[in-house]
Amino acid sequence: MIRQLVAVLAGALTAAGAAAAGLDSIADPAVKACIARAMPEQSLKHSVTLRALDDAGVRSQSAGEIFWRRDVQGSQRATIRVSEPASRNGMMVLVIEREAKDPQFFLYLPDLGRARKITGKQISTDMMDTDFSYEEFSHLQTMSRSSETVRVEDQAIDGRPVYVLQTTPQDGASMYKEILTFVDQERCIPLRSQFIAPGGEVRKELVAVPEEIRQIGERFVPHQVIMYDRAKASRTELTINNVEIDVELSDALFNPKSFGKSQ
Repeated sequence: MIRQLVAVLAGALTAAGAAAAGLDSIADPAVKACIARAMPEQSLKHSVTLRALDDAGVRSQSAGEIFWRRDVQGSQRATIRVSEPASRNGMMVLVIEREAKDPQFFLYLPDLGRARKITGKQISTDMMDTDFSYEEFSHLQTMSRSSETVRVEDQAIDGRPVYVLQTTPQDGASMYKEILTFVDQERCIPLRSQFIAPGGEVRKELVAVPEEIRQIGERFVPHQVIMYDRAKASRTELTINNVEIDVELSDALFNPKSFGKSQ
């Protein structure tokens, strides 16, 4: 799968860093091989800072860590652990991939001392007062089974050839008609994702900042991406640091029953 919140957030999403499509549904061998080269083999860890801004300035700032792991069966789990603001310190969000189904979301609040599932309308609400929603996080983490992805005509962004991947949500509950993801053919990272509303307009757009794309070993990792909400004229700047690839991660980070013990 293209995991933009893994590929973009680290190599989210990205994930962050990570693109809005499932690798299993992409038949094109060149695209499939390119995405596979960009992905960690087993795990990923990095810190992240999110600044949400509008015309009036900074409206909120959050910080935390993102953990991603693939199990022996090839399924994925991703966890966000929040450290800022202080009022949300210890809050955690877990996404669990499921065979032939959409992912499960769990939210852990320290005051409650337990995790609960996030369902229904919550999937499309803004996540942590940013310009990301849980639905977009799911797409960017590329664990959504209710989508179909195909390669369409190649294009270029700033002179760089890109694969263009078209993802069409299939479950009827999505806010979007389609999502277009533009993957750098040489560096195998998403440079841009466009979230297109039913009317055809680009509702949101995720862009990797060119100057902040850095090489780590054999992989290229965007260290800053910006989600633009075109309808609200707002944006969220996401900055990635301390990237660690294929490191040992505790099982407690990916089990909602043990979230309180994984701090």
